[in-house]
Amino acid sequence: MYNAERESLLHHLSAQTLQYDISRYYSQKQKQKAKAKAKSKKQKAKMKDTAQAQLSSAEHQLQIIKEELLVRAKKIEEFEVWLAAELAKATSEAERVKADAQAVVAVYRADAEVAHARAKEIFDAAQVRSFCVAEHAKCQSRRETLEDIYASGFDLTGDIENAKVLEAEAKALLSDDDGSGSSSGSKSGWDEDEAPGED
Repeated sequence: MYNAERESLLHHLSAQTLQYDISRYYSQKQKQKAKAKAKSKKQKAKMKDTAQAQLSSAEHQLQIIKEELLVRAKKIEEFEVWLAAELAKATSEAERVKADAQAVVAVYRADAEVAHARAKEIFDAAQVRSFCVAEHAKCQSRRETLEDIYASGFDLTGDIENAKVLEAEAKALLSDDDGSGSSSGSKSGWDEDEAPGED
């Protein structure tokens, strides 16, 4: 009987111990679940705060970028206005320089035409003077030749006088050419006197 009571008592104690262990197990499970839930809630709150902070930071960065874009757009607009003004100024300056160049070319062209005409005039006058000098030398040589012949005993008084007249006329024409530079009168004078002077 003692053994039976003992076994009954052990059995009862074992049942109580098992029930206590089961109760403690469930209690620990509940604590773990509550702790895990609290931890999860805390992590979710932390993640929410982190996401909110990131969102705020992103919004702040976006606002900064918008402001920078506005500043750059304003600078680009100001640069375009300045560039248009500089282009208009350069175009005006180019047109002015072109007009000045055309005026200078016109002046040089006019000067060149005047210089050409003057050079032709000088050339014509030089030709007339050369002709006058040659004719004067020709008349002088003819007179001197006639005087030499007259000195040899031949009577060439008339020819000598005629040669002196032609020489004087040639000298006078040469003097007129030095004073006036006119070629038409000198040439006409030589045309009239050339025939009597030829031998």
